[in-house]
Amino acid sequence: MPVWKNVVTMAKYVFQLTDKFPNSEVIGLARQMRRAAVRTFSNISEGFGRAGRLEISGASMFEFKGQILFTYEVGLLSDAVLNIQLNQISAWLEEVNKLIKSLSD
Repeated sequence: MPVWKNVVTMAKYVFQLTDKFPNSEVIGLARQMRRAAVRTFSNISEGFGRAGRLEISGASMFEFKGQILFTYEVGLLSDAVLNIQLNQISAWLEEVNKLIKSLSD
């Protein structure tokens, strides 16, 4: 299940990234980003057992994308990291959408 493995990689990255946040952000933004990342791969896992969960994983990924953009806006991410993350999120969303389409055909 390559999509799931890629999203697990994303979640690991989120945990590494948020470990570097200032203590004032650990409870707020860091927690939200970690929860979105974990929800994404959890929903993909559940998606193979229940219809509708794959779409929810895409929504969680969009939530994570918004959080990445906000993290950049408040100065916690560099331009380079932002661009890498946005490209990766786009690739993951494309994979999830392809999976959804293949299962609905």
